[in-house]
Amino acid sequence: MSVYHAGVPRLPRALALALVAPVVLAVLLVAAGAGAAHAQAEGRAAIALIPFTAEKRLQLYGKPVAAEVTRALREAGLDVTLVNDGDPVPARARLVVDGRLVRRGAGVVIESRIRDPERGVDVARPSGAAASIENIDHAAATVAAELVVAIRAGLAAQDAQAARAAAALTRTSPRPVDAVRPPSPGGDVVSPRPDTRPLAIVVVSAPALAGVEAAPVDIPPLFAPAALELARRLGHRAAVESAPAPPAVAVDPELAASHGAALVVGFELLAFVAGTQRDIPVARARARVTVFDATGTLVYRRVVRTDTLVGSRGDRVDTLIRFAAAQVTDVVAPRIRERLEARRGP
Repeated sequence: MSVYHAGVPRLPRALALALVAPVVLAVLLVAAGAGAAHAQAEGRAAIALIPFTAEKRLQLYGKPVAAEVTRALREAGLDVTLVNDGDPVPARARLVVDGRLVRRGAGVVIESRIRDPERGVDVARPSGAAASIENIDHAAATVAAELVVAIRAGLAAQDAQAARAAAALTRTSPRPVDAVRPPSPGGDVVSPRPDTRPLAIVVVSAPALAGVEAAPVDIPPLFAPAALELARRLGHRAAVESAPAPPAVAVDPELAASHGAALVVGFELLAFVAGTQRDIPVARARARVTVFDATGTLVYRRVVRTDTLVGSRGDRVDTLIRFAAAQVTDVVAPRIRERLEARRGP
């Protein structure tokens, strides 16, 4: 356990460490061993937990607190893997939990964060405080209890988002994904209002990105949210489908007319380079956007180079691909809208 070689504070802190360190160290050993067996048995992790960071005076407690939180989450029935320092977050992790320990007077505050590694957004930030270092286990228990609730809510939100993205990938879907109406105040089921906006087919094409991560990345589902947003800004509803990777012809100008769509939008990811800077994931992307109208006439074409895309601790390449799609959408949406309005005239 070389991680604990840092100098132990002198008295009066030494007494507190003598009381707490053996307990949390034992928890760490048990949880880490269970985590390895658990990961091997499951082959994947729904939740990845990164050891908490801490200022110098609290570094002794970062990993034990994370191990205690891991144990509590598993007891709540969640599938959790404790990620060792320097190891990548499991590719199939749906949520990533990290945090830090901060000294506050004679006490300590445990700040945690739940992050969606695909969308690159924070889901929740539970925290817990202890009046003294001897009570850090109580703060860890408080944080763990809040994490359980927030993680379950985050997983449910992901499931709902995945359902919407899956619907967007099906062009023949009987109901547009954003035409759902809430129940009436009386609780009666209300039939969805038909979406009368014209249809835009967004065709996604991308090079193989198998070298970026251990497994190939499925691009179309990652582009679906940006495609829906692009269509919304243009006043259309969207259906997203994939096409062969460049240099194959990615967009058929006749696709709109053959399927009764007003527009066909080609969204080609031409290049994507990812790396890290001080353990923070970064990337750059180059994409080409092409738009044809229902007659097969070219409306718009542009190659967009993104700025440096910056993720957060624990984010996967999925996050940066979504960032790239969103940034490209922000760039091209106003220009495409201007072209369409100019074609319609006053």
